[in-house]
Amino acid sequence: MIVRSLIVLCVVLLLLLTVLQHHFLVKRSLSADEYQAPIILKTPNRDSTVARGSQGNKDRLGSKTNDKDILEADVSTPKAGLQRSYLKQLSQPLGGNKENTRNTVVYSGKNCECELVSVDCLDAIRCLPGTKAPQVMALGVMTRQVIKEVAKFSGRTSSNKGFYPVGKGLQYSSIMSWLGWIRRNELPIGMQPQSSPFVNEARYPFCIEKALTGKACFLDEYNTTEDLGDLEEAAIENESTKKVPSNAKRELGWDVVEFLRIARKKESQNDLPALGHLLSFAHIARIQFARTPPLVEIYKKFKRSVIHNNALASAPDSPDQRLKVSMHMRRGDSCGHKKHGYETKPSMLDSVNQNSAFRMCYNTSVYIDALKRVQTISGKQLDVYLATDHAGSIMEELEKNFPVEYKAWNWHYLDFSRDAFDYQRMIEVADREKQELLGETAFADIWHLSHGQVFVGHLGSRFGKVSWLLQMARWNTFVPFFTVDGHSFCCEIDEQCANAKPWVVDMENCLTFAHEIFYDPSSQGGKKHENYWEDGSKLRQVFVEKKLKMGF
Repeated sequence: MIVRSLIVLCVVLLLLLTVLQHHFLVKRSLSADEYQAPIILKTPNRDSTVARGSQGNKDRLGSKTNDKDILEADVSTPKAGLQRSYLKQLSQPLGGNKENTRNTVVYSGKNCECELVSVDCLDAIRCLPGTKAPQVMALGVMTRQVIKEVAKFSGRTSSNKGFYPVGKGLQYSSIMSWLGWIRRNELPIGMQPQSSPFVNEARYPFCIEKALTGKACFLDEYNTTEDLGDLEEAAIENESTKKVPSNAKRELGWDVVEFLRIARKKESQNDLPALGHLLSFAHIARIQFARTPPLVEIYKKFKRSVIHNNALASAPDSPDQRLKVSMHMRRGDSCGHKKHGYETKPSMLDSVNQNSAFRMCYNTSVYIDALKRVQTISGKQLDVYLATDHAGSIMEELEKNFPVEYKAWNWHYLDFSRDAFDYQRMIEVADREKQELLGETAFADIWHLSHGQVFVGHLGSRFGKVSWLLQMARWNTFVPFFTVDGHSFCCEIDEQCANAKPWVVDMENCLTFAHEIFYDPSSQGGKKHENYWEDGSKLRQVFVEKKLKMGF
């Protein structure tokens, strides 16, 4: 009897010790007082007021540096689902469920799945959060707080070369930041202070005063207080969000730590769901897109709305009334090489690669048809967030040629001068004054597109890719898409996407492959680029085959 009692006592003590170890792991990785504080910390709403201070107005969650990598601690995390009951009620945690781990297939809800290497995932609209959207959005804000609290901040982003156009630079810096986070639990402090033809810091007193150079003039340091917009502000104030249980942030802490631990082990990466990879990448992209006051003012200055029915206009805290759709239409430099006019049908996955010598643009009817499908699937009227090379002319075309849709839906766009888009060559070689204006419009339009719950446009475009990522970070869920250019997020624009699909072997490949960062074609003597202008890039195949030979 005494022996049995001693055994029971030992078991109880071991269980208690395990609980205490888990407790102290979280305390080391996430600030203790945050767990006792209100669930959501109030942060500046930069859509409604000019941000304070910036550059040095550090968020307490991201202001410290962890001396020890918590992911190396000799403590096991709870089993999936043990500490995440609340998260699972609202949205799939980063760690997800083991059965939802089929390479590049995203599961966003019951009977809702999307193969990312495709052109059409609009059916996933049926699984959007609906009335739970404010809670899910608030959890996204919380997730980024946790990521910044857990991470170590050091160095500056190394892939954001100043001469890269805005979309390309942001995508590449997101890739490098996410890989650093996955592999070392590190995030850059911010952008490299280097000049860029796409930003003239001398035009902005704030940047002169703070001695900010290049793209750092528009984007703050990554560990600053999060730059919230109207939607997040409304989500935090929503009555349903105020009922979030007190342990929700602790669950998020476990979720982030568990995700990082599994992702760090290459052999275990495919145990994580595609959606977990995608959302984590999106949150890292959002952390780096922290607007400074000049960019806040640019957006406020040029934003216009055409509201046809105030009664049906979605309030920011009622996303179930109208569906917000981001629509990216390419014109300008991307159409300069096409001689026979705009395409009348969207391109399929097996369509031609679109390198700099052959890029297609599409009739406005192609986008309107996609929006009609969005309305049919959702059963809702639309709030359309339009971004294009000159929104004013597109709005005139919509009113003239599509009067029914124009009057049925609400429209939001940025009214930049037509002169900004009047250039003959590609953006990389346009004159400096045009580049500066185009850079300003690109940063503002990316923020504008981030408002949508659905994406219609160009995922072959790096600008479109970054915008789609920021949408997912804002809504903290999968964003259904229809891409007109025959390219998914996983494909580079100069690839023939159907040919590249077999070589998109996992989510890391989908998210991070960029041959300019990781692969030098000259090392192959140009062998795989012999027919580049006809067949497009095949470097992904070469890259994957080389990794397989090396045993990766």
